[in-house]
Amino acid sequence: SLSHHPALVLTSECLKYLQEMVKTQFQHALLLRLRQVSQRLTSPSICGPLRRILTDLETLRTTQHDRSSSNNKMDEVQQVIVTPLCVKVGIIPLAGARGDGDDGNRVVRKYGQFADRFAIVRITDECRNSRLKGNDEQGREFVFDKIEHVLREGVRIGGRLFKFLGYSMSQQKSHSCWVYAEAQGEQHEPRPLPNIRKILKDLGRLDQLEHGTSLRAARESQAFSATIATVQLLPHEIGSVDDVQRNGYCFSDGVGMISVSCAKEVMRCLRKSNVLFIQPGEEVRLERDAELLPSAFQVRIGGAKGMLTVRKDFLVPFGKKVILRKSMQKFQSKDYQIELCTTRFRARP
Repeated sequence: SLSHHPALVLTSECLKYLQEMVKTQFQHALLLRLRQVSQRLTSPSICGPLRRILTDLETLRTTQHDRSSSNNKMDEVQQVIVTPLCVKVGIIPLAGARGDGDDGNRVVRKYGQFADRFAIVRITDECRNSRLKGNDEQGREFVFDKIEHVLREGVRIGGRLFKFLGYSMSQQKSHSCWVYAEAQGEQHEPRPLPNIRKILKDLGRLDQLEHGTSLRAARESQAFSATIATVQLLPHEIGSVDDVQRNGYCFSDGVGMISVSCAKEVMRCLRKSNVLFIQPGEEVRLERDAELLPSAFQVRIGGAKGMLTVRKDFLVPFGKKVILRKSMQKFQSKDYQIELCTTRFRARP
């Protein structure tokens, strides 16, 4: 692979040729691998290994193209680690909501064909700890100024300027966020690229929120939550009911209902993706009963968030598969897919 070429000289002609290779959708990620090679250059040498490197690059490009065109999914994502002293660039796998790599979400699934335009920024100290510390006021100001510059002005990777796009609540706690590279006069780009405004606008009717920037950011973060896409519902299959309230208390805050038939469809989707969210000790139960259903799902459905409890006595009215409480509906959206955060197999009352 590329990392096995420890020493070579890249002439101006070689560099020009390699730069030409990084002008299409799938070849941008290859620049990152080439940059990793350049960091290993220690002594002059002839350009002999260059032909082998170009073969590796072409193989990687073909592999990425075939994988992306087959299912339009984003399997890898660029990662930018920002520390007080440097910026490090790499590539990590997307692992759904399992935590092996980073997490998939509604936005990256919808725009998977533009995988090279997305990146994750992680803000850490030099030891990769997410909590930054400063020994004095001057040191803290230096750190915060650099972080603010990255978030406001963006970070440049391989000639592209990646600007802040959004974050999930878990990312906010771990000091990371998503960034996106808009088109900047790239004549060779064959695809119509959405800009950041378009991506955020497609999330739903966020302009109707009444409580300012902080609430809007919290609602946008729903789309960046780590989820697994499961059943695609139709608008008429989703119902809405009021919450159960008495004496000033809400007893159903954020908890809706899902029919048994729909819960089985969700589990079939999870089994196909090999993601079951099982807890320790639950493997035996699943092996004994292939039709075992969770007692609850944590979900995102368009602009709604919360839990769906499986009700065996749930009589589906007029073909409804899911019933959402008013407290679950945060904003209006035309996305009707059940996106799963996690499940629980606890006993039902």
